Amino acid sequence: MDKQMILLLVVMVIALLYARSRETKYNKKICVTAITVIIACFSGFRSWWMGDLIKYYTDYVACNSEDWFQHIFEDYTNIGLKLFFRSAGFMGISYDVCLFIISAFFAIALGILVYKFSPSPYWSYVMFIAMGFYVFTFSGLKQTCAMGFVIFAMIAILENSPKRFLIWVAVAGIFHAPAFIFLIAYPAAKKKIDI
Repeated sequence: MDKQMILLLVVMVIALLYARSRETKYNKKICVTAITVIIACFSGFRSWWMGDLIKYYTDYVACNSEDWFQHIFEDYTNIGLKLFFRSAGFMGISYDVCLFIISAFFAIALGILVYKFSPSPYWSYVMFIAMGFYVFTFSGLKQTCAMGFVIFAMIAILENSPKRFLIWVAVAGIFHAPAFIFLIAYPAAKKKIDI
C-alpha cells in the first residue's frame, strides 16, 4: 500500500505542477503523457505472482498449448483475453510483456480521455487512483481491457458518434461480458431532460 501512496504523490505533484503552470495544450499534453508513462510502467513492470494474475498465467499457457483451440473456444464468454493471449504467444510475446501491453493500453486510453475532456488532470487522476480503480487493474486483466474499451466508448459519447460507441462497447463486451451494460449510457447521455 505504501507504493500506492508514493504513486499517488508522484501523480499529484506532476498534476499540481501543470495546474501551477500556464495552462496550455502543450503543457497539458506533457502532464498527461508523463502521468500515463508513470502509471503504465508502475503496473506494467509488476510481478505476476499476485492475486488473479497467476490464474491468467495459467490461461496464457493453455491458450498457447497444443490443444489451444479447444481451450479458447470451449466458452465464448469473455473470449477476447484468450484470443489476445493466443495472438501474443503465437508472435512470441511472453506473459510479462502481455501484462505491460494491457497496462499501457489502459493508461493510454485513460490519458486520452483526460487530455481531451478533463478540465483538471489533477482531480481526474487523483480520483481514479484514490477510489481504487487503478489498484484493481493490477489483478483484473479482462476487466482492465474492457475498461479501456469502455473509455473509448465514453469518448464516442462525448463526440456524438453512436457507431463508434457501439463498436467499442461490443469489443469491451468480448473481453468482459458485463461491459455490455454500458450500452444504456449513450441513450441516457443523449436524453433530453424535460419537465
